[in-house]
Amino acid sequence: MRSSPVSAGSLTSAEFLGTPTDGTSPQPFLKNPAALQVESALVGGAVFLRNAGSVKAEETEEGGYSQTFETEISEDLWGVGLHSDIGAGTAVGIIYERLFRNLQQTTSDDDEVNLLEQLATQYVGLQLIVDLTDDLVMGLVVRNLHEEAMIVGNYDLPQQEATRFKTTMFGYGLGGIYRFPKGSFGVASLPPLRGKTDIFGEEKIVATPGELEFSADYAPTKEHRFGLQYATLQYKRDDLAEGTTIDNDSNAPISLTGLSYDRFLFPYRRIGLGYDHTFSSQ
Repeated sequence: MRSSPVSAGSLTSAEFLGTPTDGTSPQPFLKNPAALQVESALVGGAVFLRNAGSVKAEETEEGGYSQTFETEISEDLWGVGLHSDIGAGTAVGIIYERLFRNLQQTTSDDDEVNLLEQLATQYVGLQLIVDLTDDLVMGLVVRNLHEEAMIVGNYDLPQQEATRFKTTMFGYGLGGIYRFPKGSFGVASLPPLRGKTDIFGEEKIVATPGELEFSADYAPTKEHRFGLQYATLQYKRDDLAEGTTIDNDSNAPISLTGLSYDRFLFPYRRIGLGYDHTFSSQ
């Protein structure tokens, strides 16, 4: 049982792009900043689209009348990353990402579309990577996440009664990679991002989950590489999970984490196994 409310938070592209063989991955969207190669320059981009839906049918007591509510979630995530060697065994990098999420509901009576939730986030990560020795690399990332949300928070409320708020969260991350001729070991710690917001004149603490990650990869030959990744999620108090009541005479309860099904999901562990095969070294 949790001693304080928490919420699942927002996704970044690292959730989609991270693989167990990231120890040698040529892409900038990595959770462990030390996984980037110091003596290299890299520019990358990524776009992800997600749609999910559910149908809910309710029946009244009079005449067996039924009405269907169709709910749809759409999510667009894109990002760009830049990484460059600046000499003396040091490299710097930057990641910029935007996430847009909508939750809407359509009723069978009039096909009217009601926008129940709208979220826009902006994520920036500034990276510093240093070669301590020929085999050991350390990395630091300073992280910033800005969110703007429109939350109806109650299926019985009209869109005009939506709650709007903004928040900016800050945090950091540390990582290390030890490389040997046929593989690497890595560890990264990204504590939860934390910030504050104001809702109906009340100050609330907000947070997104952090992560502690361990990884290893091994290449017995030039053609074959195997990877292992283990991560545990870390949660901090998030007052948005407590919800609130609308600021009028109805005092209707509002879910400040939205109405989508994933607000009930709290991942706590991730395990990954990976395999890369090189068909040609040319």
